[in-house]
Amino acid sequence: MQGAGAALYFVIAGTLVQKAGFDAAYLACAAATAVALAVLVALMPETAPEPPRSGPAAWFRAMLPGKA
Repeated sequence: MQGAGAALYFVIAGTLVQKAGFDAAYLACAAATAVALAVLVALMPETAPEPPRSGPAAWFRAMLPGKA
C-alpha cells in the first residue's frame, strides 16, 4: 500500500499542479492525509495497558509486555 501510494502521489499531484495549480494540489494532499488520519483514529483498537489490578507489585507487572 505504501509503495502504491508513493507512486501514485506524484502522478496525482503532478496532474493537479498542471490543471489547478500548486495550492489545489497541496490542499488535496492535505485533505487525503486528514481523511487517512481520521480513519486510523476511528478504527485503531486501543493499545493502552490495562490499569494495575492490585497488590504492591501490580504496577510493575502491568508494565511488562504480556504480563498482567
